[in-house]
Amino acid sequence: GGGGGDGGVDWGDGSFRCERVSVSLETEEVVVAGAVDDVGPGSTPNKSLADRERDGECVVTRKVWCERSEWTLETRETHFCLASPTDAPASFRTSRARLRWIARFEFTATAARGGGRRVERKVEWRMPVEMSGAHASGLWARGTARGVP
Repeated sequence: GGGGGDGGVDWGDGSFRCERVSVSLETEEVVVAGAVDDVGPGSTPNKSLADRERDGECVVTRKVWCERSEWTLETRETHFCLASPTDAPASFRTSRARLRWIARFEFTATAARGGGRRVERKVEWRMPVEMSGAHASGLWARGTARGVP
């Protein structure tokens, strides 16, 4: 079993056409750097993991588990289905580490301009995914990406 979603991207006045859609299922492991001291001079006691990450006190390791990409020119709709690997770890969070799952979508669109020039726009959307131990080996990410006609 799994969840699903449906969405679209507005490229403005319609002169842009979606040419490529890519989707990937990724993890980001965030770990507080070993040299950070919670009780040293100038430190903030009980600083949150989010604050530490924002302040550059964490090491972030990214892993792409699966991905799919397709050319969509002249396509009104496209679909995707990503399955998590059987050895996929569950999401977790502690005061000093976190493993978060992300479904990352990238849409590439182009428009013709005067003089034969082409203008390209890319839009990236990152959607958090909560992966539990019971679902980690059987999650299916399903969705639809609609191309701009």
